[in-house]
Amino acid sequence: MNTRKYTYATLITFGRLFCVFPIVYAIATQKWTMAFFCFAVAAATDGLDGFIARMLDECTFFGAALDACVDKIMIIATLYSLIFFNHAAFSIPVWFLGIIATKEILQLIGAFYIYRYIHHFEIKPLLLGKITMALYVVLLAFFLYACITKTSLYIIEYFCIFVSCIACISFCQYSLVAYRYINGYMLCNKK
Repeated sequence: MNTRKYTYATLITFGRLFCVFPIVYAIATQKWTMAFFCFAVAAATDGLDGFIARMLDECTFFGAALDACVDKIMIIATLYSLIFFNHAAFSIPVWFLGIIATKEILQLIGAFYIYRYIHHFEIKPLLLGKITMALYVVLLAFFLYACITKTSLYIIEYFCIFVSCIACISFCQYSLVAYRYINGYMLCNKK
């Protein structure tokens, strides 16, 4: 893995982080088209930064950690803004934000714990984690598009339940991987 901190890929990731501010502003001021397109650009750069890092052989621990953190910030900030400003024709359940925010924050705390006490681990997103992130993006894009078109979505709560279930299963999978990683590390250090 590359040791440089700042690469083309990390610059793209920082760009995604800065997209959060116009997204929140646009939601607060009911500029739904702006919110939708800023969110779409930010979501598109999520795959782009990883692709460029691999293509240019610029994969770094810093970049992988930054990417994971920015994903979580973007999703939680967008969800929180939609709930807090509550301009939508439909209501996003507050429990949904609670589940998603708790899952994402606990994953960050777990990763920090492993890094702090073991001093090394490789950040590898699992397939279910990628699916969960894709579902977040689709759901939020759906919310924002519905605000542009002034469409009421009656099935939104069912979709929130489905995404919450997938997110919880993903959290359990990450927890199991972390548990195995810590146990493997402890076993190696006892020898």
